[in-house]
Amino acid sequence: MPQNNSRRGGDDDFSFTIEKHFGVLSTTGRGWLKEFNAVAWNGREAKYDIREWQPDHQKMSKGVTMTREEVCELFNIMKGNAAEFSEDDDVPFDQGAGALSATGPDQAQDLSQDEQDSRQQSEQLAS
Repeated sequence: MPQNNSRRGGDDDFSFTIEKHFGVLSTTGRGWLKEFNAVAWNGREAKYDIREWQPDHQKMSKGVTMTREEVCELFNIMKGNAAEFSEDDDVPFDQGAGALSATGPDQAQDLSQDEQDSRQQSEQLAS
């Protein structure tokens, strides 16, 4: 469910709506959540957003906002450099899966589920 908020004060007047919450990446020591969301800023079309939020979403840190195309490109860059992101040979990206395309959040979730299914099949074959 979208969450509408606004912030007022001097030059900081703006509004935002969290259109879709994809997940929490981490939690800070002070309890703020680094989240990956689709956020509509000032009534514009939603963009993908990574930033830290207070749990009630009343305060936020500076973050990174990306278009769908930028998120897909980031995913493909990370996938192409999976060895750089691995720890103890535990590669987090399935090297055999196809590239993510810029078709939208619902399609991206479907590709992610396909990737999970592929990873499970690979693990079963390896054991």
